[in-house]
Amino acid sequence: MAYNASDGYIYALRGAGTTNFYRVDTEISSWETLSDISTDNTTFYANVGARIISDDSDIYVMPGDGETAFLKYDTEEEVWSRLSSTPFAQYYGTDITHFNGKIYALAGYYKDETWEYTISDNTWRKLPDNQKYTYERGPYNGASIEYAGGNSIYATTGQSLSDIWSFTISSLNYRSSGEYISHVIDLAQASEWLSFDVNDETPANTSIIYQTRTSSDGDNWSAWEEVSGTTISSAVNRYIQVKIILATTDGVSTPTVYDYSISYNSEDEKPTNPTTINAFSQQVGGSIIESGQNYPYSHPYSSWSGAQDAGSGIDGYYVYFGSDALADPESDGILSNQFCF
Repeated sequence: MAYNASDGYIYALRGAGTTNFYRVDTEISSWETLSDISTDNTTFYANVGARIISDDSDIYVMPGDGETAFLKYDTEEEVWSRLSSTPFAQYYGTDITHFNGKIYALAGYYKDETWEYTISDNTWRKLPDNQKYTYERGPYNGASIEYAGGNSIYATTGQSLSDIWSFTISSLNYRSSGEYISHVIDLAQASEWLSFDVNDETPANTSIIYQTRTSSDGDNWSAWEEVSGTTISSAVNRYIQVKIILATTDGVSTPTVYDYSISYNSEDEKPTNPTTINAFSQQVGGSIIESGQNYPYSHPYSSWSGAQDAGSGIDGYYVYFGSDALADPESDGILSNQFCF
């Protein structure tokens, strides 16, 4: 049930896998059956984890039972509409509360997630994780969350435990700054940076700084250096890491990085060809095959030496065995570093 201050009604879900929706006039104690929980030609059945709450104007409903649908009932128009889905499946331990134009939710079902829904722009935002209890599990059956006045929210973990937590609601949506550091990226061989390209978004009062550092062995690293436009300032090396510093001055807006890419040349010099190439009738104990002669061997084998490459290394060679002297090894042969047919 949820009390709606604007019209003085208490609204109720029946639950138990039904679509029934009711309200009661608190002055005359009279129940009224409203339209079923249905929108966009989809009917929802309130069950385990279903929740209902009012923002003192309209009614908001989670149908539960593993759903992610989030619904609004307009108390004036008396119609249902579908909002942005919850970022979690509603089930045992899911619960919600309302304060100052926002709905706060425990994800439940053993997850340690707490979420905030802003009614004005229909968006969800993840808050700091709540506490875990036995076996590193989050809230479950019987968990509850409730606005407690001021800027405080209280929550219980359920599952017959006596824990109670408090959460202080900040007037800001985001911390002033935060950092991301990538894993160690192995480029294998790099001889020249081409560009550092990003797909990001920086609303007003926000900023993003990109930095890189490199290493030849993955252990000893250079100092962090800022990326200038699309230019990487760090020395060219095999290993590279990326640091992203995100900042906001108003705490209301946040910058976002969707992805980034590093473009580089692996090397500038071509490898040298082998100085000696030998072909045999078979890999083990084979006799030498001479160029220009016909042989009946079904599994010829070749080996070579003298090839060099100081950069990324040689992946292999295209080799052709056959009677066509004009054959193209790349299209008619096989690429490998061991040739046994």
